[in-house]
Amino acid sequence: MPSTTPASIPARVLVLEQLDSQLKKYATPLTAVLSLVVGVSGSLMFFHLFKSKVQGLHEWLGMAFLLAFVLHGLRNRRPFMSLFKQTRSQVLLGLAVVTAAAFLLLAPQAKIAMSKGLPQALLKAPLVSLAPALGVRLDDALARVIAAGGVGARADSSIAALAAISHVDAMTLLNAVLRTEPGNRD
Repeated sequence: MPSTTPASIPARVLVLEQLDSQLKKYATPLTAVLSLVVGVSGSLMFFHLFKSKVQGLHEWLGMAFLLAFVLHGLRNRRPFMSLFKQTRSQVLLGLAVVTAAAFLLLAPQAKIAMSKGLPQALLKAPLVSLAPALGVRLDDALARVIAAGGVGARADSSIAALAAISHVDAMTLLNAVLRTEPGNRD
């Protein structure tokens, strides 16, 4: 009978056994925890709750979830592959692919990115020109910018200049100009 001492077992087998042991301990719990976090953060973003604060968390932990999913799939590859031999799983996978394709094909065009120039132009325009272009009265725009921390706002001030002087994020000031109170549609 051959000896099964560690010296007689190839190093590659020992590494694979150690890796399998670690995957067995951590892959499923990590996948479960990250799916919960990604699900909750995605739900918050869907309902526009704390979206700006949650988006980075959702994206980064989503990537970690993808890695955990791959590790979990490696650890459970046999049951995972047998799952897709079932008709129900094939139908669900087909529905998911069709739904994803529909979203990708029917989604509206992406919003203009900061690099496209329009947002930069909005930030550099004087409030006297910006307010009417956004459908806001100049007095309301000035009041909103001041309320958002824009120190010394005047009609000839730009959002970018006010943000620099006031040490406030320019997008915060622009969003203040754009906001409308319930029942008040300027």
